[in-house]
Amino acid sequence: MIDRSRRLQHTVRTQLALCLLVCVALLLPPAPTVCAQDAQQTALARSLFEEGIAAADAGLWEDAADRFGRAYGLKPTAGIGFNWASALIELGRLVEAGERLRAILRDPTAPPELANEAQSKLDLIAPRIASLVVHVRGPTENVSVAVDGDALPEAAWGAGSPTDPGPHTVTLERNAEILASEAIVLADAERRELELTVPAKVAAALPTVAPPLALSTSPAESESKAERPLYKSWVLWTAVGVVVAAGAVTTVLLTSKDEASAPPPVLGDTDPPVIRW
Repeated sequence: MIDRSRRLQHTVRTQLALCLLVCVALLLPPAPTVCAQDAQQTALARSLFEEGIAAADAGLWEDAADRFGRAYGLKPTAGIGFNWASALIELGRLVEAGERLRAILRDPTAPPELANEAQSKLDLIAPRIASLVVHVRGPTENVSVAVDGDALPEAAWGAGSPTDPGPHTVTLERNAEILASEAIVLADAERRELELTVPAKVAAALPTVAPPLALSTSPAESESKAERPLYKSWVLWTAVGVVVAAGAVTTVLLTSKDEASAPPPVLGDTDPPVIRW
């Protein structure tokens, strides 16, 4: 019984191991596909490397740096990296070239002769790299700084940032609006401090309340008011009417006792007719 139990356990373990191997095999891509992709990338990297060599021989360092950089992206070898750094040096891009050379020095697969050459180039360009210190004064909300169009991280504000010697344009922006721009030229190994001031936000103007509109009168009305005689004024006649009415009421009250004996009023013959007593 013991032997049978042991055999059963061995069989189960064997089956589990086989299942595990099958699962791993299914997860891994087929070996021919991996080899084909690797071969394609290697061929493309070699083609780009050769184009870079041809451009360097013709003195077209911009094209050479572009081809070497793309080749390095496909095959990051020490040899391609060294050529890429050499082209960058010719373009004056010393900061980037220095990082490429340091990568070769950290590469354990780099040949000793190539590592020595990389160290020699690094010793030549490192002392030439300039330092730019950008100070930002004022409110910094939504504010950014760029050097030659490349963003300068806020962590670098107020600190020395390694910068290539030569001309540069430093811009201060807020919400894509350029607030300040400075054109500078850095000499080899120069340390330059630049201060950029953020203008205070202009407070929004308070809405102005329009004065009440005066009742306008037409020229004709103004002229008529100016030329209208006093006796044609409705104000005067209103006052006169009130006085007349008050006098009439008084007269009626005073004469109410004699109404029985007073003769009736007669209509006069004036034009317009008036009432007479």
